[in-house]
Amino acid sequence: MIGILVLTNGMLVGILVIALAGLAVTLWAIIDAASTPSSTFRRAGSSKSLWIGLISILYFLTVYPGVIVAIIYLSVIRRRFRRSHSEVTSGSPSPTG
Repeated sequence: MIGILVLTNGMLVGILVIALAGLAVTLWAIIDAASTPSSTFRRAGSSKSLWIGLISILYFLTVYPGVIVAIIYLSVIRRRFRRSHSEVTSGSPSPTG
């Protein structure tokens, strides 16, 4: 007997929601990386073109690893940006003296 995969409407909706969420996270990461100045990437010891290319290529070739890399970018690399930005701003003297 040949096994047939039967998907109910609820399963199809679930798959669609997961796919759209993955696309949304990936687009968010790409847009965030593109709008972040290159100097911010350099201060954090990273490369703007590397992250945009890595997220884009992995998503279009293999979807799930691309989404995973986008999540890593949003959760780890952006935090590194904030940390390097706060170190730069905390090292400057306050305007009130």
